[in-house]
Amino acid sequence: PKIEPRLSYRLMGLNELPDHGLAKKIESGEQEAQEAFRVLYSRWEARVYGRAFRILRTREDSEEVAQEVFLSVYKAMMRGGIREDVGRYLMRSTTNASLNLLARQETARRAVQDVATTGAGPAEETGRAAVARVLRGAVERLPEKLRVLVVQRYFENMSAKEIAKEAGRSERMVNIDLWRIRERLLSDLRNAG
Repeated sequence: PKIEPRLSYRLMGLNELPDHGLAKKIESGEQEAQEAFRVLYSRWEARVYGRAFRILRTREDSEEVAQEVFLSVYKAMMRGGIREDVGRYLMRSTTNASLNLLARQETARRAVQDVATTGAGPAEETGRAAVARVLRGAVERLPEKLRVLVVQRYFENMSAKEIAKEAGRSERMVNIDLWRIRERLLSDLRNAG
């Protein structure tokens, strides 16, 4: 006998529900809504914080963004839901909130200064460390939107297709931006040494 999806969700524990099942519980305002949100939060907390940290580079700012994102997601679910994949919505919200915080605090300028002042002197650096320093500086000088692409592609190992879907862009445009970023980074490496 085939079990109806709603009935099967009731039979499962909240930890076994997929994200969209948890979202439905939260949206319904049922008695289990808060516990469903706790499960969703525990699933996504590390990824949301990780994305924010890779963009913002400070623990405090990343924690602030994570709290803001989860609060806004909870409110959105209580207002009637999220009409897309919950994970994609969380990650896009994290990216947007992180970029908004950077714009408000001008953290990008401070991050470049921090990287420049904490590097070792040229006599102390070996080849690999020098390359890493040059790349770090070059990535920090990228506009925020391009820096996000670097984080998504090279730190979170997202494909161009996944990045395009999350950002609402074409895969071709994402690939072009990634190519331009690689060319800019290679140019910075050539100019450095």
